[in-house]
Amino acid sequence: MIVPFDRLFVWSVILGICLSFPLNSQAAEEPRKVILLKPERFELANGPCMMFWLRGANGNKYQIESAPAKFASRWWARWTPVDFELRSDGPVLCVDLETYGLNRLEYRAVLVDEETAFSGTLPPTTEMIWIDPGAFVMGSSTHDLDRDDDERPLTVIRLTQPYALGVHEVTQLQFVPVMGYNPSRFKFDPSHPVTNARWEDAMEYCRRLTILERAAGLLGEDYKYRLPTEAEWEYGCRAGSTTRFHYGDDPDYELLAAYAWYGKNSGGSTHPVMTRLPNAWGLHGMHGNVHEWCLDQYDFLPGGYVEDPIGGKGGDLYVIRGGSWLELGKDCRTSDRHRNWFTSYVGNVGFRVALVAEE
Repeated sequence: MIVPFDRLFVWSVILGICLSFPLNSQAAEEPRKVILLKPERFELANGPCMMFWLRGANGNKYQIESAPAKFASRWWARWTPVDFELRSDGPVLCVDLETYGLNRLEYRAVLVDEETAFSGTLPPTTEMIWIDPGAFVMGSSTHDLDRDDDERPLTVIRLTQPYALGVHEVTQLQFVPVMGYNPSRFKFDPSHPVTNARWEDAMEYCRRLTILERAAGLLGEDYKYRLPTEAEWEYGCRAGSTTRFHYGDDPDYELLAAYAWYGKNSGGSTHPVMTRLPNAWGLHGMHGNVHEWCLDQYDFLPGGYVEDPIGGKGGDLYVIRGGSWLELGKDCRTSDRHRNWFTSYVGNVGFRVALVAEE
């Protein structure tokens, strides 16, 4: 018997629908790979926020991502991690009402297999310098003729917890084993800083390094790597100084070349780390070679007195500190601030890691 084509088509559709349903209860219990998060207004002690809850995780681990609301439903939408913490059922994100209204982001949870999340290996040892708590004045005074508008008002900062900073910027030799690729523009020497890594890539490097060192017994569960806050970065750079550079005011930039690779002596590229003089606390490259990502979102200095600040309320601009091989001397000053305004990857932004107590 010959079955008409249209009847065959109908039966094939019905069969496809049947096969799409789970054949047993075990298949029905497979975790959802993507869960869209819906906001709920929530009252906190310091005011209301929009709370996002992850429901239905059933003990599985998810990473929270965001995308602009107007593009979130498009297949080409760029979803970026909010951070690299893994979460399960419960409240996963609280966004204050002002930030929620300004950013207009959608959020989702993406299933992560912790065992196969990455296949990185331990990099060469990360040398760290421990820094004690203390206070300093962030920003520059009116006496600094090269002062930019975002270096004021002067703000008294107190850091209440000890932390450690990498002796130098993360090198390509360290980055590649952990991340599996090299985004740098200048690849001719692995002892050069890694460059062209996005803020999200730098944060992911810190997360992976934490996991790898814990697994190897090199790092306790009570510590983790992350990017330094802008305050931690400047406090470490100053190393107790109050001058334009950690080694002095140097108004004519006559001594800068001894401490930094910058536009006047770099020859147009990065250089191996630890090839310029360190500051008083033993940190290299704070004034040059590459700019360095900080944890903070960019904002103006608050003024007054602040403890353990993390700047910014939202947006996608992150703080970048330190000079680079491309910059003028005035852009290498301790107080000079940058943000990720660039649209092309010219190879002048890298990062160094901080080691802090697990929260």
